[in-house]
Amino acid sequence: MHRLALLFQNAHAIAKAGRPFTDMEWMCALDKKKGLDVGASYRTDRKCCKFIHCIAEEQRLGLQAQQLSNNFFSVMMDGTTDSYVSDAEIINIMQAVKGVIAVNFLAYVNISRGTADHIYNAVVQALENNLQMTKETIFTKLVGFGSDGASVMTGCKSGVSTRLKREQLPLFTMHCMAHRLELGFKAIVGENSFMTTFSELLFSIYNFYRSSALNRENLKSSCATAGMKFLAPSRVGGTRQLPHTMLALKKLWNMYPALMQHFEQLSIATGAGVSSDRKAKAKGFFKKLSSKKTVLLGAFVTDVVETLHSVSLAIQSPSYSPGHIIGTLNPGHYLTSALKNESSFMGILLSGKYDVVQLKA
Repeated sequence: MHRLALLFQNAHAIAKAGRPFTDMEWMCALDKKKGLDVGASYRTDRKCCKFIHCIAEEQRLGLQAQQLSNNFFSVMMDGTTDSYVSDAEIINIMQAVKGVIAVNFLAYVNISRGTADHIYNAVVQALENNLQMTKETIFTKLVGFGSDGASVMTGCKSGVSTRLKREQLPLFTMHCMAHRLELGFKAIVGENSFMTTFSELLFSIYNFYRSSALNRENLKSSCATAGMKFLAPSRVGGTRQLPHTMLALKKLWNMYPALMQHFEQLSIATGAGVSSDRKAKAKGFFKKLSSKKTVLLGAFVTDVVETLHSVSLAIQSPSYSPGHIIGTLNPGHYLTSALKNESSFMGILLSGKYDVVQLKA
């Protein structure tokens, strides 16, 4: 039993870390080096797959037993693609367990087509198979449905939520607030020229270092000279635009002196080893980041993004109540109200968390 416990622990760690099943062999070999008795059997990738299947089945049985004692539950789901670029749905169950809200993974379901009909059938079948309930029992207990707000999910005529409501009329459907916040932020970036300009600047700096190992090494040297930790510039945009933008902004301000030093040195460098294209880009970056207007704009964007990011994290936390979320909104209301006044606007930016000194007019 002791051997099996060690093997199950290794398999569980592989599943949690998303590692390949072939890691089972070297993990067992490492355990043996540490003096642990794992035996000589059940150490292959196929056995690892069986161990993980048993763990998953035990988890499913626990969720099934838990759900039998509950009167209500809600379903949350989001679309994704697997390694073969085929459509799939991640289905989670939300329920109250002894007064505590719990969110549990239910199923990962591949679908042949991303239509409302196929998704609806996949959801119902996943609930029936994993919770061992009849369709009638499922719709008796189902009280809520949350999704990413795509038209195939929330369409008023034939969306998944509409099809579920045909079976359970009082069903409460909700567009995920985190997704809605991301969509709102993307709309602001697309419609506001200042936000677009600064986002493009961040993306250009990211590409400048991503496409050149020499540029990265020179930036590392500038960071070492300035006594700073090197942080590779991050991209903005993507499916998680708020956290990506927040990370890119933090790295920009944390490495600001090193970046400026590198851009200035590169813009005036001479010799055959420095291309005119690199010099021109570095000169453009140095000119923009030396501008007081650009830095103030960046500080403004940072203040807004930091507030929205904190709200997004609060919304995504299953332990947060509506009261906690409202509390995170208060700084955002204060910020937007203060920014309506020009003097307050300038005051907040110059006394913010990211203070940049020696600005050029």
